[in-house]
Amino acid sequence: MRITLRRGILLSLLFAFMAAPASAVPALPQRKDAVGAYYYPWYFPGKWKDLASQLTPTLGWYQSDSMPVVVKHIDTAAYYGIDVFFMSWWKKTDVTDTYLKSGFMKAPNNNKIKFAMVVEPLGELDTLDGKRDGIVDFDSAAVRKAWIDIFVYFKDNFWSHPSYYKIDGKPVVLVYVTRTFKNFGSQHLDSLRAHVGPVYLMADEAFIGTQSDPLTARNGIRNRFSVFDSYVSYNSYEAALLQPNDSALFYQRRVAMPYYQKWAEKTVFHPPIMPYYKDFRPGHPPLPGSDAQFRTVIKEIKALPQWAPAGDSLNRIYMVTSWNEWFEGTSLEPSVEHGSKPLQVFRDAFVVEGTHSRQEPVAPVRQTPLRLKSVFKNAYLCVEKSAKGNVTVRAGCETASQSLILIDLGNDEAALKDPVSGKYLGVYSDSLLYPIDDYVGTWEIFKVSKQGATIALQSKKTGAWLKPSLDAAGSIIAKGGLDTDAWFTVDTASVALSRDSRRAVTASGLRSWRVTWTAASFRVNPPGPEPVEITVTDVQGHALASRYFFGGGVYDLGMVPDGGIRFLTVTSGGITHRECLPGIGR
Repeated sequence: MRITLRRGILLSLLFAFMAAPASAVPALPQRKDAVGAYYYPWYFPGKWKDLASQLTPTLGWYQSDSMPVVVKHIDTAAYYGIDVFFMSWWKKTDVTDTYLKSGFMKAPNNNKIKFAMVVEPLGELDTLDGKRDGIVDFDSAAVRKAWIDIFVYFKDNFWSHPSYYKIDGKPVVLVYVTRTFKNFGSQHLDSLRAHVGPVYLMADEAFIGTQSDPLTARNGIRNRFSVFDSYVSYNSYEAALLQPNDSALFYQRRVAMPYYQKWAEKTVFHPPIMPYYKDFRPGHPPLPGSDAQFRTVIKEIKALPQWAPAGDSLNRIYMVTSWNEWFEGTSLEPSVEHGSKPLQVFRDAFVVEGTHSRQEPVAPVRQTPLRLKSVFKNAYLCVEKSAKGNVTVRAGCETASQSLILIDLGNDEAALKDPVSGKYLGVYSDSLLYPIDDYVGTWEIFKVSKQGATIALQSKKTGAWLKPSLDAAGSIIAKGGLDTDAWFTVDTASVALSRDSRRAVTASGLRSWRVTWTAASFRVNPPGPEPVEITVTDVQGHALASRYFFGGGVYDLGMVPDGGIRFLTVTSGGITHRECLPGIGR
């Protein structure tokens, strides 16, 4: 009878739904995937020396609050498809706390990526029950108090940051190795939320043995309900289970995928993605991985079932192990050994194929022809192209110097480009971090600081300020510390595109003219009554327009079709001069 009644109710609801007008059917939410990566802000010179790094970061042995390093991490991770850095945190007095606050949280580009906290309970909670045994016993009042204190500290120090990651408005916290929690229950979560409010908890519970199924796991499913909001498996590695010639792919298929499948079928499970593994500890054989195998790893992980979505607008989070765990050799951060190839595989899978929530990185907002003039030295910077095609920058240019192109990237970020060669002024080219269509050569990203009518350009790679001074090779020296030399006036619009007093010696003596142009037109002031021929050509040299002037006049660029860089040729009295016109036309 009970079964029949339920069937009757279901049939009634089904018929009512079918009879309802289309407008009454609510639209399903558009849920997307996200990508998180474990991030370790614990590096400093002494730590690199104490532990053996299994791979070599291309940035060298850095300190985790070095601003150029943090900026680079954010830019690179965002471009290649990482949405969230899950920050390892040990305790208030640890460098993971200090470096997070002085590094990522102060980075000028941290709006490009989110961050969430990862509680490392074996760092602080383990010993509070009176012994260090890899077990966190919640029968201890000290453990229960410290558990709540950690989250109160997170709320006071991190959750209000605009880049903190939230699901359905709840701050996200991942708790590592919850399978070490003993005598833990829903009452401890209720007490926690009573102190800090709603919080979305991800638990590192899934593992081998009894932890391979949420029904038998210590803190998996109880009384038909999941103890935590969702689950992860940081690392399925177990040395005793390795077989000869195992790779990360083969080990995953044999050992990890069976229990990933169970957790994905029964809980909200955020599956892990690990390209390779090489631990520094004795007795831990490596799990190598090629780019092709990593591509397969991602494909098989993405094929896992899904029990339920993680939130109103979120399907699941794919968890990368790791961004920069250099001591376990799982880093996706570019390395000397692997370069950016694993990252490109990752980007192909999650960004190019359009399967997750991230949009393309910051696109150029505006390209403005300009000249930079030192406020105190009264000298312009100019760009010159050598016979070999190299671009150099020198100070002390005359007023009629070659213009630069300022690429405004938004967020007070800018790049400087030579309009003739298309090359960017810069010092590194290991990865292109912004989708600029006409990118050629190397470039530097600058941070723009404004002060009235002047600006300053600070290198986001080195933190140094650009100054109009030269080294022996004729390159710009960017010295540390902002002082008066770092400030420039900016000439734009018609001022930036002025060309003055072009002279040449002919048989009849010194001849000169003046040509001034703006984004809409240019004016010719010839030296005498001789006609002046003005010709505008495209990059290939094809004439777009040509006109004679007698005694000067205004040439309307509305006649010139839209397009890229054009060249202006002026001929008068046997003198010919050719100029590049950057960024003109409608």
